[in-house]
Amino acid sequence: MRGRPALPLRHPFPFWLYDADVLSHLKGLPRFDVVERLGERVAFLAGYGERARPDGYWDYAPEYLGMGYDGPDKVKDLSVPRPTMQADPTGRFPAAVLLREVLAGLPPDLVVVLISPPVFIAGLPAAGSEEAANEGRCMAAFAALAAGRPRTAWLDWRSDRPENRDPANFFDKTHYRASLAHEVERAVAQAVSKMTAAE
Repeated sequence: MRGRPALPLRHPFPFWLYDADVLSHLKGLPRFDVVERLGERVAFLAGYGERARPDGYWDYAPEYLGMGYDGPDKVKDLSVPRPTMQADPTGRFPAAVLLREVLAGLPPDLVVVLISPPVFIAGLPAAGSEEAANEGRCMAAFAALAAGRPRTAWLDWRSDRPENRDPANFFDKTHYRASLAHEVERAVAQAVSKMTAAE
């Protein structure tokens, strides 16, 4: 699937949730999982049950801790290197192409921060491998997008950095804890502040 211009999604994102067209939004609502949770929704309307946060934030830490992700086995699993994946031979990065089109349609004075989220060191390609070289080219494509647009920053947290070597910052190789999330949040805030300082 990598390198294919159509960029097929393994787990399709519900783009309709953010569609400005009301009809498109309404057409996305009838889904099996909506019917599945109808009882909960009726309970919410009746004043029972726990509502989701108004800002949509979901803290998955209690769920991970409840599944034993602080246990010795989980910490050991975290440090097992991920299996080597075949590097994309096409040299194409369709997501970067699509993102370039999206950025071109945004107001030029809009502040944009592009970020590759943190990954535990054992979840990154082995240093010196072709897979690592390919990932480096991919990250460079996104960095170039940011460099080529005003008021745009690129933050690369998917790399070998001290925070990504600390098991205490992660539940698994890709799900990081609040402590690291706050570090990322501060980095985004600093980038925005730097780009708007002259205003």
